[in-house]
Amino acid sequence: MMRFLFGSGWWILWHIVFYAAVLLFVVLTLVIFAQDMKAPGQKPDTMSPGSILVFMIVIGLAALTLVNGVLFTLTVAARWHVKVLIILGLLSVVVAAGVPLNFRLASEQSRTWLYANIAYAIIVTGGNLVLMWLARTLPRASVALSDS
Repeated sequence: MMRFLFGSGWWILWHIVFYAAVLLFVVLTLVIFAQDMKAPGQKPDTMSPGSILVFMIVIGLAALTLVNGVLFTLTVAARWHVKVLIILGLLSVVVAAGVPLNFRLASEQSRTWLYANIAYAIIVTGGNLVLMWLARTLPRASVALSDS
């Protein structure tokens, strides 16, 4: 069961690094901002320079998506520019969804945006786990994008 979930060799190390990065960049940041949530109707605090830390969530998830996207594109039978477009597409989805959510969490300090950020982190982490599993289980160049 462990080999099925985590593979062997360097894959185990990558899983450890992956979960450590999620813990450090996502979970810890969400815990820090969860402590400053305001009650409904209460005026939020003015954003401070420390509020920029909220973007560690999107930066951490984007970095993990970059690495897992590169690992996944090894399984794709396509030219290099198509692989680059796949990676950039994955990154743009993660960043485009995360930056507005992170900003709203820092500026409004409401539970609604905290829960939205938690849902975002769970979805992106799950997507990264799927990319990792596909990269580990599929042979190289086994995913054909077109007939040519």
